[in-house]
Amino acid sequence: YSPIKELMLEEIWYIINALPSPWEYDNSKLFKIYTNASADDYECPTVVTDKSHSSCGQSRFGCWTCTVVKEDKSMTALVKNGEGWLTPLLNYRDSLVKERNVSENRMATRRNGQPAVTEDGHKQGNYAPQYRATKLRELLELQKEIQKKDPLVELIKNQELIAIQVYWYRDGIFDFKVGEIYAKIFGRDIETENSNIESAIEKQLLKDACRQEPND
Repeated sequence: YSPIKELMLEEIWYIINALPSPWEYDNSKLFKIYTNASADDYECPTVVTDKSHSSCGQSRFGCWTCTVVKEDKSMTALVKNGEGWLTPLLNYRDSLVKERNVSENRMATRRNGQPAVTEDGHKQGNYAPQYRATKLRELLELQKEIQKKDPLVELIKNQELIAIQVYWYRDGIFDFKVGEIYAKIFGRDIETENSNIESAIEKQLLKDACRQEPND
């Protein structure tokens, strides 16, 4: 606990709540998000502008799929405080934590070809192709459901989907196609001007590699 840090935090929230936003946004919405995201074990002891404004700066915001911490307390707190639409996202994020070290979800080798199996037979290599395809499908299904209520919510961009396919090709994964998974869920092809270009580049790289190593 640092009194200086607490004082600085109080001053920041005082400015946010007391002064109008230069871009004319309602700062009370920002304050509400941080307040609702404060977990039960975080205290909000200071007064900012009045008794209804407590300084809640312990909330953590970042990539919603981050698994650096075992439990995302901020997202959990938001769900408990009325943001129920985040529940499926929290469940997906928690599944990444729960499943990431499961042997069946991993390969027996790393990307550089090194063996990645422990003495007791537990695999620790790259994620297996089947598991990658499964998590991508779950993510896209989640996006489809959320977009029924808010079409503007985008959990993964088309450019990111193309990048995933690029990595799948480079890892020798040809049994699963990102475009096919997407089309099956949304009933349309991925809309992007760069998809054919990226595909052409990958095909050329594969051709060049196979000239050098015909067995591959």
